[in-house]
Amino acid sequence: GKQMRNGKVLGEYREDALDPETGTMRWSSQHRDTNNRLIKAIVAHWRHGGRIVVAARGSEEDQKAFKVLGDIGNITDVRLARFLVDDGDMVIQERGSTTHHKAISVACLDPGLRSGIGLVPVKFRKSQFRGRWCIRCCYEPANALMHFKELKAEGIAAYIKKESKEDSTAVKKEEVEPQSVERPAKRLRRKIPRSQIEIKREPVEEGEAEQ
Repeated sequence: GKQMRNGKVLGEYREDALDPETGTMRWSSQHRDTNNRLIKAIVAHWRHGGRIVVAARGSEEDQKAFKVLGDIGNITDVRLARFLVDDGDMVIQERGSTTHHKAISVACLDPGLRSGIGLVPVKFRKSQFRGRWCIRCCYEPANALMHFKELKAEGIAAYIKKESKEDSTAVKKEEVEPQSVERPAKRLRRKIPRSQIEIKREPVEEGEAEQ
């Protein structure tokens, strides 16, 4: 899944990310957030008393309709982005380019790779390297485990309804209307497959103390 803001990808969530039984969701930052700015900003917003709301988009017919899953009450197990290539590893360089890959996957494909650009294996020497790395296969995105205060059944229903292969998530500094929160039905005792999620950060009220 992906997060979007103003047409730009901000982050994503992993398969089976939402677990209604434990009330948690594993959220991943965008691939290009290699300096961890986005995930640190979200965590800092929460620590300073900011409200984080997660909503699900479940209908193919109405892509603009979001249903609130719930408010985030805690964030744990924060893992910063990690570079996956070690000094001395064999990597793949695009011929005629400075771009290098650890292991080319579908996510790496750009017009050049799709057109059949030449590839050459090279050994990575940190002290001599002057190229650039593919952010899709050379970095593990930053991620964190988000704990809901309570889950809203309407949001879970929208989450389950969405069975598309294409997913998206958003992080926005927008105000969200207060909504009642309900526990999910007891029958939801399994992790739910991918869907679309939106995370909204609300401004911190003036005078609130840091948590």
